[in-house]
Amino acid sequence: MTKESGVFDTSMLIRHDIGEMPNINAAFIRDPRWKAHVASQITLYDQIIIPTHDYGVVAALVNWLGKEVFLDALETGAFRFVRTQDLLGYAGNGVGISGYTIDQGNSSTTQQWWQIALFKEPDRAIVAQLKNLCPKLLDPDITQLIDKILPNCSLSRYNNETFMKHIVHETYGAILHSQDLCNLVRNIVGANEGHIDLQRLPGIAANQLRTGIREDNRDAIDLVLRIAEFHRDLLIAADYPTADLYVPEGAERILAQKITRLNVSSTFTEGLFKLLDLNELPNVEEAVTSGKVDLVDIWCLRQKKEAYEFRRWLKNASPKDARDLERLYVSVLGSQSWISSTPGRVLRFVITTASGILGPLGSSIVGAIDSFFLERWLGGYSPKLFLDRYQNLFKKR
Repeated sequence: MTKESGVFDTSMLIRHDIGEMPNINAAFIRDPRWKAHVASQITLYDQIIIPTHDYGVVAALVNWLGKEVFLDALETGAFRFVRTQDLLGYAGNGVGISGYTIDQGNSSTTQQWWQIALFKEPDRAIVAQLKNLCPKLLDPDITQLIDKILPNCSLSRYNNETFMKHIVHETYGAILHSQDLCNLVRNIVGANEGHIDLQRLPGIAANQLRTGIREDNRDAIDLVLRIAEFHRDLLIAADYPTADLYVPEGAERILAQKITRLNVSSTFTEGLFKLLDLNELPNVEEAVTSGKVDLVDIWCLRQKKEAYEFRRWLKNASPKDARDLERLYVSVLGSQSWISSTPGRVLRFVITTASGILGPLGSSIVGAIDSFFLERWLGGYSPKLFLDRYQNLFKKR
């Protein structure tokens, strides 16, 4: 099937925590909110592009959909898995944001299965996840799955220069050019004013490496890593230029600030970001979370002709299409009994456009651009942003 629409879903990255990955992946599988999130996304898009460190999300999808439906989904191209080439951390002694990996080297120590999943080749990583997190699968099942999963996998690739310029430096710049983010960092570290050294934040010793973003008791380092993760997502997602970006709220503010720093007239930037709100839609997420409907049932609904037409329209939608899109979405789900017993929900999209902007601006600003997003945006890359209402880059939690 031709991929008519897609979304690069940053929320489905299972964040790493060295030594805790088995527990983290198992908790992700048990959490009905993620299963519900997938149900919602498959009604909106033909393909969900999922960044991953260790392919734990593959095991989750097999558990939620069952082997046969998952294989059917792979055949239709519904899922693609993009492995990040390294992990994000924050090192002490003024190093700050870092990318790292762990190599067994010449050690004869046997790696645990979660280490294989995190650091070894895709086929070994996926087998490790399926063997340990999908207990009902037999060896022939795993072989069959591997043959279908691997063609839907890819690896993000960028060199150290790109990492430093477009992840590390852009992260620091995004924070320092945002009064709100600067104030948030100051509030967290207890500094009311003055320069913020983002490479020497408190909470880590000179010889330590923070190996991931903490979900509890977050500090300024976690905030910086979250912004860095967003910039890494932008870098990877650009390999899928026709896909929407599912991003935390606040992402649109960071991108708008990058454009503002071009110091161009508001005449050029006016109207480049437009909101598309779909209101009071049947709440698929709540229905799946509460057990009123199963993810497999939603998969069957999204195969209908009306569902396909909705996804075509949403791909190229403008704000004036909102009411018609709402009606079509309702028709996709039909007269399901759970619809009347669940509250409605709002989907918020930010439509970006770079149409015609490079010509008027000319070459006068091109040399001053220090942002990967702006380079691509001025060249015509204008993804639609789908805002995650559960996460906000401008809040500590």
